[in-house]
Amino acid sequence: KEAINASEPGSSSIGMTPGEKLPLRECLYGLMLASANEVANAIAIHTAGSIEDFADMMNEKAKELGCVNTHFKNPSGLYEKDHYTCPEDLAKIAREAIKLDDFREIAGTKTHIIPETNLMKEKRPVSNTNQLFNPVRFPQYGYEYCYAGKTGYTNEARFNLVSFSKKGAMDVVCVIMNAESKDVQYTNTKKLVDY
Repeated sequence: KEAINASEPGSSSIGMTPGEKLPLRECLYGLMLASANEVANAIAIHTAGSIEDFADMMNEKAKELGCVNTHFKNPSGLYEKDHYTCPEDLAKIAREAIKLDDFREIAGTKTHIIPETNLMKEKRPVSNTNQLFNPVRFPQYGYEYCYAGKTGYTNEARFNLVSFSKKGAMDVVCVIMNAESKDVQYTNTKKLVDY
């Protein structure tokens, strides 16, 4: 209930209800593919005991990775005062995350079915919204070299995209922040990776 109540009304969700039980791996699919904010909160509470303590863990890890312009206040990326990062720091975090087999698999999944739970008797299909490697809605953005990624959007931060592409022997992390449209985040990613 706390995880759901802490989510911004109308923000991305998979529709979890209080008392619902979902395996952590399925939570990660909900988080990475559907940007489910209540799931981000639930993972934080489960892992650290509270959203605030999890944000502290995130800040410690960011510092350990050499991030100097990042301060987290929540696990979802939703707007909050004193919650910020920059492209360079996000790239440092992404480079570390992609080393993890489970992260690489989940962030590179195009579609997934979250199974029934104790309270939800229907399966929930989720799809990765990164159109570079899952160009279902916008085929013009498909990019053969992109193999994983995560989109993000808030009114304050606009369109944001972290993408992983492999071209020849080069593996590239590309971060686009504060783009004015989906088109800009995808076309700029292609331009940067090609460069």
